[in-house]
Amino acid sequence: MIKVSRSAIVTRKACAMKRYWAYHAPHPDYAGDAQVGGLTPTVDASADAKIRGSLFHALMEAATNGQDIDTVAAAYPVPQLSPTLVALCRRAAKGWRYLRAGFLADYVPMSAEVEWEWAMSPFVTQTLRLDQILRHRETDELLIVDYKTLGRPDENWVYRLWHSDQTHLYIQALIERTHESVGMQYEGIIIGTYEKGVYKSPFVSAFEKHGRLSAKWLAGATRVDTTSWSDDQWFAWIMEQQVLQDLYCTTGLIQPTTHALLATKNATAHAELQWANTLAEVQAAPDPEAQAFCRETRIEKNADACYKYGRGYACPYVPLCWQGQRPDTDAFLPRVDHHATREGAA
Repeated sequence: MIKVSRSAIVTRKACAMKRYWAYHAPHPDYAGDAQVGGLTPTVDASADAKIRGSLFHALMEAATNGQDIDTVAAAYPVPQLSPTLVALCRRAAKGWRYLRAGFLADYVPMSAEVEWEWAMSPFVTQTLRLDQILRHRETDELLIVDYKTLGRPDENWVYRLWHSDQTHLYIQALIERTHESVGMQYEGIIIGTYEKGVYKSPFVSAFEKHGRLSAKWLAGATRVDTTSWSDDQWFAWIMEQQVLQDLYCTTGLIQPTTHALLATKNATAHAELQWANTLAEVQAAPDPEAQAFCRETRIEKNADACYKYGRGYACPYVPLCWQGQRPDTDAFLPRVDHHATREGAA
């Protein structure tokens, strides 16, 4: 049985060679140990973003479930988090709960971070972990809610999510698990930019010019860090600025056609079978040199993905793909499988 995760599917579609290095390549210095396959960079340029994402999701879950956001933030199990980062995520969750009070009143939370393995085909399973599942109080329909942080939404944001693999696979999986009507909704929180260690976000930044503070950047203005403000003080200020609603966006209800859902499911399962056959060819090569040759001739690289977010956030596998670097322990460690499934009830 082939077992995949959403992140592995997304990685394959972005760059097949990155999928190989990240999820399948053996580490030469750990050849004798049991490995799940894949190399994890020892230095990760996106580490801060991942920590922020984890904290953000925990606080958004609290906001949705009616928990005390301050208590959840204080108990978050990662030490030495930046106070600015914590304030940003905490205020984002509080502001969202305030603005979405009407939406939340219409739904009953059913589960958060529910996880299970879904059989996409007789040969392929996907490990799923859904942010939040709600049930509408009147229609009884299920709704998957997924939270996204954004620098700013572009005009195609909603349309991309209507057609994304995540949307289609999550909805179809929950339909097959529950045999009920299912929709999906993405809630976007516009956190602004992060440059040179500074969050230029109205959640933690104000801009002073001529003695007045604005939530929006003005030419010649000086940034003021508002992390030291109480959340009540910040909330009063952001309401006075009349920009709170500008910090959030939503796709609204997404319900693709049955045909579209099944097409994505079947095409993904077929592509993963093809990928498994390619991997089998590479792994069956008789020696490292033959394996490298087979890898280079069977697996495509996507050069456009190497520096998609700039040189400071280059793909960590560039030295392996283009410079012949050996994946030693200074640069890479064996991947730890974070997708071991704990079956949960929907």
